[in-house]
Amino acid sequence: VEDANVQAISGLLRGDSTYKVFPVVNMAKEGDTQPYIVVFKSTNNPVSGKDCNGFLDNPQFTVHCYAKNFRTSETMFEAVRATLDNKQATTNAGYKFNWIRLITDTDGFDQQNELFVHICNFECEVDYSYVAT
Repeated sequence: VEDANVQAISGLLRGDSTYKVFPVVNMAKEGDTQPYIVVFKSTNNPVSGKDCNGFLDNPQFTVHCYAKNFRTSETMFEAVRATLDNKQATTNAGYKFNWIRLITDTDGFDQQNELFVHICNFECEVDYSYVAT
């Protein structure tokens, strides 16, 4: 959500300073929030073994880019990929991502809301030993 390209494409909620990137589900009160992005953790694979301190996880997360226009859903995906793929990051909350990479991406259509959706899956390594308490 901190990337200028993602912000420019998803935009702000009406009358709010919140970008339209939502955790798990779009809970916005307004009816027409598209285009928007939904992000959720789809799996988690804790790293274990004799050389591991138990503070590493390899979660996978899914990003859905929704829009009325097919090309807009593709453009959002391209911005998300440029922001995340083959990157390292530390969030404002202090979580350290040692690496992030794209696994798959596909096109889809949400019949109920009549929106195109580009679905992409990323995996990453999160170092919880780094998290500030």
